[in-house]
Amino acid sequence: MDVKERALQAHEKWGGKIEVVARCEVNSKDDLSIAYTPGVAEPCLKIKDDPSLSYKYTRRHNLVAVITDGTAVLGLGDIGPIAGMPVMEGKCALFKALCGFQGCGRDRPHHSADLRLVRRHQPRGYRGSALL
Repeated sequence: MDVKERALQAHEKWGGKIEVVARCEVNSKDDLSIAYTPGVAEPCLKIKDDPSLSYKYTRRHNLVAVITDGTAVLGLGDIGPIAGMPVMEGKCALFKALCGFQGCGRDRPHHSADLRLVRRHQPRGYRGSALL
C-alpha cells in the first residue's frame, strides 16, 4: 500500500486530526453556573474593562487560527476551502506538537475574502494566524 492509500485510510479512521476538549468540568449545576451562566459574566465584564485580561481568562494566549480560502493549498491549486480542511487540520496538529499551541481551522468563502483583512483583525480572539 503506498503513502496515498495509507493517508486516505488514516484520515478516514481519524475522522479529522483535531478535537476540542473542555478544560473545565461540567458535571453539576454548580459547575455549569461557574463555567457558563451566570458565572461567565464576571470574566466577560473584566475583559470589557481591560481587554488584555482576555489572555488570562481565555485560551486566547494559546490559540492560533489556521485560515484558507482554498486558492493555494500545498501546491494543489484552487481546490476550495472545504477541500483544504485536511491541510488546515494537519497544520493545527503541527502547531500543537511543535509549539504547544492549539490550532483552530477556519475557512473563508471561496474567493470572497481578502486574507490581508484576516491579518488586520487577527488580534480579535487568536494569539496568531497562519494563512494557507
